Parts: sequence; C-alpha cells; structure tokens
Amino acid sequence: MRVTGWHPSIARGAGARAGLLSAACGLFAILLCSAVSGAEDYPQRPVKIITGGSVGGPVDIASRAIANKLSESWGQSVIVENRLGANELIATETVARAKPDGYTLLVSANPFTHNPSLFSKLSYDVDRDFIAVTQLAQAAMAVVCASRSKLDSIATLVSEARAHPDKLSWASAGIGTNNHIAGEQFASAAHIQMLHVPFKGSQGAVTAVLAGEVDFGVVALSSVLPLAKAGSVRTLAVMTERRSLLAPDLPTLAEQGLPGIDAAVPAGLHVPAGTPEVIVAKLNRDFNHALQDPVLRERLLSLGLEPLGTSPQEFAARIRRTAAAVQQTVRENRIRLD
Repeated sequence: MRVTGWHPSIARGAGARAGLLSAACGLFAILLCSAVSGAEDYPQRPVKIITGGSVGGPVDIASRAIANKLSESWGQSVIVENRLGANELIATETVARAKPDGYTLLVSANPFTHNPSLFSKLSYDVDRDFIAVTQLAQAAMAVVCASRSKLDSIATLVSEARAHPDKLSWASAGIGTNNHIAGEQFASAAHIQMLHVPFKGSQGAVTAVLAGEVDFGVVALSSVLPLAKAGSVRTLAVMTERRSLLAPDLPTLAEQGLPGIDAAVPAGLHVPAGTPEVIVAKLNRDFNHALQDPVLRERLLSLGLEPLGTSPQEFAARIRRTAAAVQQTVRENRIRLD
C-alpha cells in the first residue's frame, strides 16, 4: 500500500525535531536540577548582612539576633556589618554594587521608602538595583504628650490646633526623620497647622515632651512605653494601620477618626538585583522561619520591633505604598535633605 505524501526527508526531519526536543528537555532538566541543587547547597560560606543602623541600635541588635538564628540552621557564619552614614546611603550603595549571589544582604527601611523623596539624586535605583525578600519587622510611631498636659485625646488635640493655628507645638527627632514625616501626615489628615520643633534625635524630642517645652511629640512608640507605664507621658494614639503588638490597648488614629495613616517603618531584607530566584526563595523561607521562633520574637518586641515575615511581593507592595505616601508629604511640605 502506498502512503500518499510520505518521503524519507520527512522522516528525517521529524527525527531531527524529536532529537532537538529531547535535547532541549534534557537541558531544561539539567538546569532545573542545578538550580534546585544550588538552593539546597546555599550557603556554602559565610553570609554578610549590611545595615546602616547604628551599632547597638534596634535594627543592629535585631539583625544580629536574626543572624545568630540563621547561623544555627545554616551551619555557616552570618556576619552583621554596620556601614554608617548619609541616612543609610553608604550601606545601600555597598549592597547595590555587591555580587548578586546571596552572600551580601541588606537590612534597612529608609533607603527604599524615604530617601528617594528626600534626596534629589541617588546612586541607586530601588527597582533596578534591588530585590525585596521579606519584611522582617516594623517600628510604630506614636503621638504622645506629658501626663500633666491638657491634651487628653486626639480629638482634644485636633480641636485645640484648629482653634489656634500654628500655635500648638510638636517635637520630632529632626528634619526628614521618620517621625517628622509621620507628624506632617497627621497634620495633613486632620487639616491642622502646627509648629514643628525638630530635635537632634529621639531622646531630645522625648525630653522636650516630658519637660513641657512642646505640647506633644511624634516619636517611636518603643521610646516612650517605659515612660507611659511609669505615668510620665500619655500616649494618645499609635500611627499604624492596626493596633501595635507593643501596646494593644492603644487605639490607632483611624479608630479616632483619622484613617489612612500608616507611619510604621517597614524594616526588611533586600538583595542585589540579579540574585537567582531560588536563592531569593530560600532566603525568604529561612528568614521567615527564623521569625517564628518565640525567643527571637520576644527579643524583637523588647527592641520595639514587631516581627512580621512576608512574601517578596507583599514586601515590595508595602514599600511602594509607604514610598508614595512619603513622597506626597515631602512634596507638600518641601522637605529636603540635600
């Protein structure tokens, strides 16, 4: 029987295509196995965590606590290195230039949420040079006043500020700081005008609140919790989307009629762009697993940091939301650091 349309060249062509397909499948299998093997073998040498946080500060101590936990599970040293200066720019630039192999990591917040708006020119690009891995924790801001103050609630504060524009004074840790931005967001949401008194650091702002030198302050919640427990200050609100684990009885601004403010500082893990996806996935999995350890969680809470642990996509989205809110506040108030 004659088969119409058949020719030896067709058979040879089909065989060649089948051979190419088989070779491609084999190559894909090799690459897949290699990638999986690379993730399983990682890390094979010490890993370095770079942070712009000051030595002995909350981010530094938290990074070292997490590093110790990972050292145990990985069987490799995890070293924390502080690169101080320029609002964390030095630390960020160091990691942006590092080899994207998973052995140089960055733990920070401001370089991604605040610096793009506060500086006219940066040597790094948030989207081009980095990959978000996981949000490790957040630090909440709070509105506080001296316990003897007549400001007994957010409603009273807002009413007083509206009755006397530019008269009510408030303290921050300095121009362009997280609590400065948070305070301006509060003023914008409440449609009030107040007198901003910047200090050099949180301690100066808290001291001014205690002494009655200012009417109230916007400061890190962790910095005033001991004072609140002692009865020296009154905490009026936490500036987060939901109540803080540090003070679950303290209402948010949204609960008091001012929605849309989430001034928590999202500290998290980034790696240089180009880091293999399997390494990013392993880092996400292992860091998030470490954050489930009860002892580590308690340590972070004692530092004023609420432990989290997110997917890379969730962390990247959080950074975009915070950065957009900061950009609007910086633009409206003409805040610059250069």
